Amino acid sequence: MESDPKSEFLFINDAYKEKAAETRDEDCSVWKVLIVDDSPEVHDLTKLVFGKFRFEDKLIEFFSAYSGAESLDLLRKYDDIALVLLDVVMENDHAGLDVVKSIRENLENSMVRIILRTGQPGQAPEVQVAIDYDINDYKDKADLTSSRLISSVVTALRGYRDLCRLENMNDVLESKVKKRTVELEEAKEAAEAATHAKSIFLSNVSHEIRTPLNAILGFAQLSLRSDELPKENFDMIKAIEVAGIHLLEVINDVLDLSKIEAGEMSTEYSDFILSKLVTDISVMFEMRCSQKGLRWTVINDYDKDMEVRGDQGKVRQILINLLGNAVKFTDKGEVKLRITCSDSSKFIFEVTDTGPGISILEQEMVFDMFHQVMGDIHATGTGLGLSISKRQAELMGGTLTLDSQLGMGSQFIFSLQLPIASKKVVIEEDSNREIQCLTSGTHISALVVDDVEVNRIMLSGLLLDLGLDVVSAKNGQEALEQLRKEMVDIVYMDIRMPVMNGDEAVKNIRKMFPNENVICVAISAYSMIHEVDYYLSVGFNRYISKPFHFDEIYKTLKDFCGAEFEYVKDDNNYENVTHQVKDFSQLVLPGLLYSELVTAIELNRMTKIRQLLDDLEVISGGGSELSTYLSQLLNNYDTGTMINVLKEIGYMGDG
Repeated sequence: MESDPKSEFLFINDAYKEKAAETRDEDCSVWKVLIVDDSPEVHDLTKLVFGKFRFEDKLIEFFSAYSGAESLDLLRKYDDIALVLLDVVMENDHAGLDVVKSIRENLENSMVRIILRTGQPGQAPEVQVAIDYDINDYKDKADLTSSRLISSVVTALRGYRDLCRLENMNDVLESKVKKRTVELEEAKEAAEAATHAKSIFLSNVSHEIRTPLNAILGFAQLSLRSDELPKENFDMIKAIEVAGIHLLEVINDVLDLSKIEAGEMSTEYSDFILSKLVTDISVMFEMRCSQKGLRWTVINDYDKDMEVRGDQGKVRQILINLLGNAVKFTDKGEVKLRITCSDSSKFIFEVTDTGPGISILEQEMVFDMFHQVMGDIHATGTGLGLSISKRQAELMGGTLTLDSQLGMGSQFIFSLQLPIASKKVVIEEDSNREIQCLTSGTHISALVVDDVEVNRIMLSGLLLDLGLDVVSAKNGQEALEQLRKEMVDIVYMDIRMPVMNGDEAVKNIRKMFPNENVICVAISAYSMIHEVDYYLSVGFNRYISKPFHFDEIYKTLKDFCGAEFEYVKDDNNYENVTHQVKDFSQLVLPGLLYSELVTAIELNRMTKIRQLLDDLEVISGGGSELSTYLSQLLNNYDTGTMINVLKEIGYMGDG
């Protein structure tokens, strides 16, 4: 030995081992080293060399094994052994090498450092062993002095320490990742819960508003069907209907936006003739511009016979929104709609006005929810129109942009791909005739199911008025009992009811009457898209949202029951009158009367219209005949023809 080990190192006596064990239990302040050798002298000498040696202020605790099998037992028992000082030749010539293989492969211990010490290097050539076995050092006992042994052990312990630190870092990192993952999952769940709560809230609010609104609009429509309704009451009830429809539009705006935010709004593609859509919109806004003294221009730079495929409802809604804003914010000048089409079926709709324009600052916010132009006297409405329009355009794969300068007007550009229609578009003849009842000899039975009495009375009243045989029920359970007594052709079912909901009831109907082709129509104030899809999936043939227009009821009877209708025939024979229009072009009306009449018709002010028609009767040269003709059109709600007739008539200036 290069130095006197007795002066530098001492054996760890039993008392000290107890002390080290106590320390290890408290703060793991020992290095565990396993000596594996069949020679007891090697064990004693190794312990003598190290004595009270400390590395990084930690003592070394030695464990002894005298065979390969014994060493593996200790390694299984203590998984925190840092170093194995391993002999090669023990119970056989390759016992140590077998231990190395078992440590790495069987015990799957890659942390422990292994130093091979052999007195017979010829049995295990160093280079070959280093290549074939996962060891950390190879020493010939004959050349291994105390200093070299200590250096080798320190190097091995330092390697074990670094591996432990790395493993701890991995553990810490893994813990942080797990914690962050949990936090993200919790945040996701919270966001989903908030979205779900918002969806439930909007659905409930929609239900609570739509339910009474259904009764208001329903009874208004039912009353307007009556031939015995006095004129003054007709005007008031018509006003109630118009106000109710406006309220419904506001509700639908809020729900549309919530559907877009929740990703629940979908597109409904169909084939249609774009020029017909543009013409319908043009008629509407030509009159509005005329009322404000604005020029109305439509430029169609595309094939007007072209039939396209797209979401006609959303295209119409976007154009009406943009044009409505243009008219509202423009006091003089012009409102123009220009439609162009490229060879790739990309349509560009340009809505241009000569209004006050929009500042750069406002342009950045104009598509935001609830935003209205600051300080503008025209700022009315919900402030949702442009936001909804932009999102609807994007939902269809299009864009909506703005180009504006203060004092120079504004231009909104809506671009969209509208491919050629997949089949020939069949145009149904428009009929403004009012349905009176089923044709003679037609027998259809219906069951109306709703827990709200006024809703049952209203819908039952309509169906009875049409000539159907009608029974009613207050909930799903009563509906099933009624169907057991007598089957019907069509069931109009509310969804949320006591005792048994409508969705549960329709499931039972399909299960209990599998051979009956009974039509089930859901009528509900719940109208979120996922709710509608659910209703159709459980067995309903169609979904109608409350409040509904009677035309939707007529359509279910026609589509599912093959119903044919008789139409109202009034005393003046409407069809003959409208097809035998007299020439009123020679008639000249006072400017003020003309202007007020046009405005009242456009705004559906029925009472005002009738008052003005009374004034019209005293105009010589055909005023009485014109009043009678316009009254006939008004009774059939044909305000479009009224406007067209007035456009052919001259008027005098106010002076």
